Amino acid sequence: IIISSICIIYFYEYDVFETVGKDTKISSDGKSITKLENSRWRNNYGKITIASNTNNIYRWDFKLKKLKHFYVIIGITNSKKLYPNRNFLYTYPTFDTYALDGVGYTIVSNMKSWNYEEITHRLKQSDEISMILNLKTAKLKFLLDNNDEWNQCLTIEKEDDLPYRMFVSLLCSNDCIELTKFTVTLQ
Repeated sequence: IIISSICIIYFYEYDVFETVGKDTKISSDGKSITKLENSRWRNNYGKITIASNTNNIYRWDFKLKKLKHFYVIIGITNSKKLYPNRNFLYTYPTFDTYALDGVGYTIVSNMKSWNYEEITHRLKQSDEISMILNLKTAKLKFLLDNNDEWNQCLTIEKEDDLPYRMFVSLLCSNDCIELTKFTVTLQ
C-alpha cells in the first residue's frame, strides 16, 4: 500500500473549553462547563482557533448533561475579542456568529444581517448535538443524536483572515454541557 496515495488524514486534536463566563465552572479536564447561578447569558469559548482559509472539516460532539429548560446556544464565532461575560446578541453586528439555539432556532448574525430560522426541535437534557464545520463547502451543520435526517445547515463566510472558534452560551443555574469529542479531517 502506498501511503502517499492517502488524500485525507484523520487525527484527534484536543479542544476544550478555555475561556468561560464569571459564573460558569469549567471541569478540571476542560471538557464540561456548568452554569453556577441564574443570571445573564455567559459565553464559553473553546481553545482552538480555526483558520477559515483551509478546506478542513471540524466536528464537535456535545452532550447536554443537565438542562433545566432549553436555554443553550451552540455555535461558532469569528470574534477576535472574546466576550465571556456578555450575551453574544449584544455584540452584533461587530462579528459573525452561526449557532443553534436550544429554544428551536438557527441563528446567523453577521456584519450584514441578523436572521433566526425556526427548526423542529427544542433541545432537552440528554440530547447529543454534533456541530460540523466543513470549510471546503463553507457550511456549518448540526446533527441531533447523530441522526442525519435531522440536520440544520448554515452557510458561513470564508475569507483569508477569518478565524473561527467554538462557543456555548448557558443561562440557567446547574445547566451542564460536555464536549465529548473533537475531530479534524484534513483535506
